[in-house]
Amino acid sequence: MINRSRHALRRHNARIYPSRCLPRRRSSNSTSKVDGPTPVVPAIASLLSARYTPSIEETITVNGFVRSVRRHGKVAFAAIQDGSAVEPLQVVLTPSQSEPLTNGAGVRIKGRWLPCPKGRQQSHELHCSELTVLGASDPETFPIQKHPHSLEHLRSIPHLRARMPFNSLLLRLRSRAIARLTKFFGEHGFVQAHPPVLSCSDCEGAGEVFSVSAASDTHGDGVAAIEGDAHSRPRYLTVSSQLHLEALAQSVGKVWALAPTFRAERSDTARHVNEFYMLEAEVGFADELEDIMGVTQDALTDLVYDLSHSALGQELLLAKRNGEGREDDVLSTTSEQLHERWRGMLEKTWPRVTYASAVQLLEQAVEKGDVRFDKPPSWWGGLRTDHERYIAETVGQGRPVFVTHYPRHLKPFYMAPSRPAGSTASPETAEIAAPAAVAARHGPGPGAATVACFDLLVPDLCELAGGSMREHSLEGLLESMRRHGLSGATAATAATATATGGSSGSSSGSSGATANDHRHASASSIVHSSVVTTTTTTTTTATATSGTIGPLASPSTDESVVPLSRASGPGSNVDPAMQHVDPALQWYVDLRRWGSVPHGGFGLGFDRLLCYLSGVSNVKDMVTFPRWAGKGHC
Repeated sequence: MINRSRHALRRHNARIYPSRCLPRRRSSNSTSKVDGPTPVVPAIASLLSARYTPSIEETITVNGFVRSVRRHGKVAFAAIQDGSAVEPLQVVLTPSQSEPLTNGAGVRIKGRWLPCPKGRQQSHELHCSELTVLGASDPETFPIQKHPHSLEHLRSIPHLRARMPFNSLLLRLRSRAIARLTKFFGEHGFVQAHPPVLSCSDCEGAGEVFSVSAASDTHGDGVAAIEGDAHSRPRYLTVSSQLHLEALAQSVGKVWALAPTFRAERSDTARHVNEFYMLEAEVGFADELEDIMGVTQDALTDLVYDLSHSALGQELLLAKRNGEGREDDVLSTTSEQLHERWRGMLEKTWPRVTYASAVQLLEQAVEKGDVRFDKPPSWWGGLRTDHERYIAETVGQGRPVFVTHYPRHLKPFYMAPSRPAGSTASPETAEIAAPAAVAARHGPGPGAATVACFDLLVPDLCELAGGSMREHSLEGLLESMRRHGLSGATAATAATATATGGSSGSSSGSSGATANDHRHASASSIVHSSVVTTTTTTTTTATATSGTIGPLASPSTDESVVPLSRASGPGSNVDPAMQHVDPALQWYVDLRRWGSVPHGGFGLGFDRLLCYLSGVSNVKDMVTFPRWAGKGHC
């Protein structure tokens, strides 16, 4: 009974994990009985790459889906794919064997692996001796045919488009990237965390969030929400995990997460979807912004190095050379251009340029007539996409570029003021401000002070990541919240504006944890009619044009500002300055009350990164099941 169970497990593993289940060899000092070789179901990729070379006498089994069938008199050929390789496996059949085969059918084929005649693309082919159709497919209704398909058509069938060779390659790229990043962060002492999807605040302040309610709240059936229960308070789909990761970093020092993120922006562009994945990390006891930029660069360099030296990376380059996917206009770069992207990211030095210098560079280019922008560069207005593209091309010259120290009014409240490297002076005397010439040239504005932050720009794609040092002192955070309208009467005014549908601020500024990579999310009026609806939140403050974080208050509640003493419970030592902290952020302020240390972090749009590494021009073709502008087909 024990032996039968063990052998059954080996047969199961041979089907599911073929690479693990090659025939076991008996050791020289073993006296136990060993059965014969276990039948192996090799992946098509292992056959095509000669990683698995069966003998001529051996009968092998292949599982997969029919890509196409060609019949020529007394012989027929079937192209079989299983997602492990871009190229299909050629199977030789008799006409009678090929009769039940149709495009999309799931099959199991047994036969001999024999050399192909000279001049064929493959070195070997499978000569079928036994064929089983495991899942029939109606060729008249199957949405994927041999002829080219438009991107719009493939986006309408996301549940099937992964069967396209290039789409399956992108799926394997995603898997490998996740595995490599997990390995990198693990080896560098980071603890992986699973932050919540439901949140009570808009971390990044873009003001486009999905609100969530229980079905019983919207339809009146089921159990009604109890007063004081979580369902009776506003909840939103998260737009960033940064604030929660900051809390965890105070426990284990360094944390990271790869988690879903949601934005309800109503944009339908190549960079926007409603749901995407964010890679975010927080580093405790970090004293300098350079520390955070170093981690960001090291993680990306390690990932690109692994990709460029892998068989999967070579598949990507080969697919570009062969035009795989071009029929669908998925690819925006050639093989040579993609290789240059990788080389640029593997450079040891990535340029750094301050925001002030970047603005001056743009102005000089306009004055010389080298370039024209839709909107002139401005210290107060932030960098637009065409500005970022020019900086990436001219400063980076193929390499990623860090743009640092943005104006304070363009960034969220949690960012720490800029200080010269190694400075311990107070922000009032040591923070880096705009050059006097820049401030004078652009006239009066929200202020010249800057924050210790960066945006990472890459050629073609522009912004890829963003990060900052976090304001770790209680006094500094409270002052920043006051300045951004997140405490006292100003917060109440902002909450009222939210309830009455005030206009949102400009989104020209980007967040510290995730920067403008959040901008590639877009809007949907309703994700699920009975559960999730779109809420556009607005902060009407003295810095309303900054696009920074605003409090999220339910229109149905009049408790937009709750004294901290009520929220924290009896026995808490309440600072008088914290009596009117916005309730959604009270827990975040608490982190500065007990043992707060200097720290910083970054966020990166994971799907956008994969687009850059694969040469895919539209994020909707990278996200496995994309949702955008009210569309989500499954």
